[in-house]
Amino acid sequence: MMGIALLIVGVVFLLISLYTFLIKLPKSRAQAARRTAQTNGVISSVEEKVYQRKKSNKVGYYESKMYKLDFSYTVDGTPYEIKGIASVVKHEEGEEYKVSYNPDDPSDAHVDEFFAGAYGSKVGGVIFIILASVLIVLGLAVMAL
Repeated sequence: MMGIALLIVGVVFLLISLYTFLIKLPKSRAQAARRTAQTNGVISSVEEKVYQRKKSNKVGYYESKMYKLDFSYTVDGTPYEIKGIASVVKHEEGEEYKVSYNPDDPSDAHVDEFFAGAYGSKVGGVIFIILASVLIVLGLAVMAL
């Protein structure tokens, strides 16, 4: 039974890596290729979300925080916003970051520090394919025993 579970999880990870290499990576490359202009943007809003998880000994909670950031930037006098960027690190309103945008459509943009791009997608895909390979081999080995 354990071998089948490992095999299934390995196949799921393999599908995730295929999605990353066939869909996400080309999309990230295309986005970076068309977002060639840069400007400065600032954090216009920070929303903190607190998550609690019961401790295994049933006494107390683990607490974690997540932040949702909104950025504003201006191109040729026109204001734009990028909403809902997730962060596990606390940031303050007014912090300034580089924003890359499409000169033909300035609303098509990303905040450079929060954009994984093609490199991040490639690393993620490689990690998932390694995990998939290990889990599939382990699953087959357990099934063979």
